[in-house]
Amino acid sequence: MPRLVIPIGLPGCGKTTLINSVPLQAKEVVLSLDRFRKEILKTQYEPSSEPLAHGWIDVTGRLLLSDGYTIVLDATHITRGLREKWCRIAREYKASVSYVYFDVSVETVRKQNLNRPKGIAVPAREFDAMVGRFQPPAEDEPWDRLTVIKYDGKGGFTKTTRKKEAVKLTRKK
Repeated sequence: MPRLVIPIGLPGCGKTTLINSVPLQAKEVVLSLDRFRKEILKTQYEPSSEPLAHGWIDVTGRLLLSDGYTIVLDATHITRGLREKWCRIAREYKASVSYVYFDVSVETVRKQNLNRPKGIAVPAREFDAMVGRFQPPAEDEPWDRLTVIKYDGKGGFTKTTRKKEAVKLTRKK
C-alpha cells in the first residue's frame, strides 16, 4: 500500500537532517523542493520559479503514488491547506498519510536557520512570515498516523507516535 509522509516544521527544525539519516527501503522515495531548486533550477528560492517547482513535485508525487511508492515530501508544510492538498492526492491513490511534526521552539529554529550557509538560510523577513503562517497539525486533519518529534532544548529529542482511531460510520435507516 502506498504511503505519504509529510514532515511539518519551520526551516531549521531538523526535517531534512532526519530524512537524510534514515535509509530508504525498496519503493521509498524522497521528493525535495530544495533539492529540485538547487539541482535543476540552480537556485535555492526564486518566487518566479515556484510554480515550476511545485508543478514538478505534484506530477512526480502522483506518478509515484500511482505506482505504489512511499513518498517522503521534504518541505515545510507549515499550513493546514498545504498538508490537506497532499492528503487529498494521497487518498486518490489509496495511500495512507503519516505526519511527522517537529515540535521545536521558534527561538531554536531561528538560530539554526541563521547558522545555515548563505543561500540555504531562509531570509529573516521570509522566515518571520513563515512563523506567522505556521499551523501545527490538528486532530481533525486527515492523517492516519502522527509522529511528534520534540526538541528538549538541550540537544536531545523525544518521539511519540499514535494512530488515529478508526471511526465506524453507520447508516441511518
